[in-house]
Amino acid sequence: TNLSFTYTLFILQTTYLMLLIESTYLEIGFGLHVISEILPSEVKHKVVEITNVFKELQPVLKVFTTIRTILLILPIVRELMELMLRTDVSL
Repeated sequence: TNLSFTYTLFILQTTYLMLLIESTYLEIGFGLHVISEILPSEVKHKVVEITNVFKELQPVLKVFTTIRTILLILPIVRELMELMLRTDVSL
């Protein structure tokens, strides 16, 4: 079933993209934190402002994580539904 393969591929690609965005966000946030420790105080406050913007984006990251989790669960649910439809579930 070609459609099933395409669907699974789409979910995997979307999940991978979300993981890339999440990890990039975390790496940049951590990098800014480390950099702010070694910068002179007059520059440090600017980096802290940028870091605060990253902290404000935290809820967006949580939404990404939730969507990614749902996307990973969807194929499993679909397979279970197909399996239930193919087998006789009468008690």
